[in-house]
Amino acid sequence: MVGPQEGEHLMMTAATTPRPAVRTDFRLGTIGLIRLTLRQHRALILGTLAAGLVFVLYLLAWRQLVGGSVNELTAYGTEGVLQYSAIGYSLVVAALWGAPLLAREYEQHTHLLVWSQDVSPTRWLLTKVALLGVIVVGLASAIEAVSEHVQGQVQQSLTSTGWFPNTSYLVGFEANVALQVGYALAAFALGVAIGGLVRVPVLAMVASAAVFGVIRWFVVTYARYWYLPTVQAHSFVGASDDDPMTSRLPAARLIEFGIFLGIAALCLAIAWFGVRRSDAHRVPDRLGLQETA
Repeated sequence: MVGPQEGEHLMMTAATTPRPAVRTDFRLGTIGLIRLTLRQHRALILGTLAAGLVFVLYLLAWRQLVGGSVNELTAYGTEGVLQYSAIGYSLVVAALWGAPLLAREYEQHTHLLVWSQDVSPTRWLLTKVALLGVIVVGLASAIEAVSEHVQGQVQQSLTSTGWFPNTSYLVGFEANVALQVGYALAAFALGVAIGGLVRVPVLAMVASAAVFGVIRWFVVTYARYWYLPTVQAHSFVGASDDDPMTSRLPAARLIEFGIFLGIAALCLAIAWFGVRRSDAHRVPDRLGLQETA
């Protein structure tokens, strides 16, 4: 039994004890953040996976689509589809995956709900970027692997029919998994950085696609000549049959991969410092109450 004085003491103690903040599932750790990210972006992830699956099935059925007969014209057309699809994937990643990541959060003020919990803004950003980045890289690798498989089949079909195709268009400079991963990472990081600076989703999407398109054009048109000065080097004629180019192709691809990997690192650093600066101006919610926009 509790006496009157003891009961009064317990009531006073309960009244003066700070009420613990309400904890939510994503406050428990990285697993909760991953679940939240998957819920927020499930439509984008599933839509991109579905589109990628359709494209892969299209590539695998190329022989039936050309009516079973393969010649130099149909081979060149197939190669064009592969090249433009790789470029299109990077632009989609920049505009739809990277740009809205921060811009939509800032516009809708949903970042305040997360920051009012036990999650730092930088950890929130790094978790989302890491999870979506892995998906982006996985899709880029899968699409390029299938593309290279189809390119090999086209070349074998031409050779078996008596054609001896020039590898300048059947095995282009950009037909490489590492390069496609570099392009996708740079596009994603660029979109994240621009979205964090602009904070308007539609404007960030347009700007991200445009800026990444300009970067790709500049590298293809001008920069690539500096590390391939003696050969014709652009998106579709980046390799030739001469021995010097064959020996230099891996090194040239490695240089370009490093360029886009550096762009990705720079853009992620800009986004990280931007989020960290926003956190510095935030009033900490020590009582567990949500901040108002």
